[in-house]
Amino acid sequence: MDGTSSVPMTDMAQGRVCQAFISGFIKGLQYAKDDPVCADAASVGTLMRVYVLYMEQNPEKMDEPKEYGLTSALTSRYACPSYIKSITKQPKPSKK
Repeated sequence: MDGTSSVPMTDMAQGRVCQAFISGFIKGLQYAKDDPVCADAASVGTLMRVYVLYMEQNPEKMDEPKEYGLTSALTSRYACPSYIKSITKQPKPSKK
């Protein structure tokens, strides 16, 4: 018994689509020059849970393209130090 006998097939199919999307998204980020997500040790299942929890807490993100919401969710939990540094840079004061 695999524990999925009570899960409707449509839910299982949607779960697999979600799993494939997140897996592909993470693999694609590996080729990004400045990868914002450092989640190498996290399983896809964990990343799925992070995404669902983030969307439950930020329902307004549901109206945005899914890759925006996924990036926001993953950087909220697994932001790379270089990404954090890039978004917190303070502009240099102008000389007067």
